[in-house]
Amino acid sequence: GTWDIRVENESSTAQDGTVYHNARKAIDEAKKSLEYSTLFYSKNKNDIIINSLINAATLLAFKQSEYQNKLMLLAEILYPIASEDIIDYKNLKEILKFVQFEKKENLTLDIDYPVISTQLEKESFYITEGKKRGLSTQISKLLGVSRQSVEKSIKIGDIYELRNLTIAVLKAMDNI
Repeated sequence: GTWDIRVENESSTAQDGTVYHNARKAIDEAKKSLEYSTLFYSKNKNDIIINSLINAATLLAFKQSEYQNKLMLLAEILYPIASEDIIDYKNLKEILKFVQFEKKENLTLDIDYPVISTQLEKESFYITEGKKRGLSTQISKLLGVSRQSVEKSIKIGDIYELRNLTIAVLKAMDNI
């Protein structure tokens, strides 16, 4: 929606526009819903698809163990999913240097930081970009554990499926 009234240094209750009304509608509906913890509302016919995809991703994420959730976060840091090039990789690399890993005293990061864009270059009717070749190897080196154990946790935690759902949500939102 639009942000029609902007009041600097004030809370969201001082702001106004369709974006706020749509957000309020989504929040109120989510509170009433037993199945959906998060809702997207834009008055578009794709809202139902977007909300179903978000709900599926949320359900899969809630089933993850704490370790699998941390692997998901590392996957997102190493290969972020974005609809635009909005990531400052220099700062991201600095943040990663502060992460404390057992068995790793001198952590060196040799990462290209490619953004997984929702603007797919090749024609496709399904999504596979959430899976990145070599991800489990990179994470295993960062954590000082075996690649096989990371790969197993990624598979059991449905991390690639969650990433593909995220891409699907962003692609559906791009069409609105």
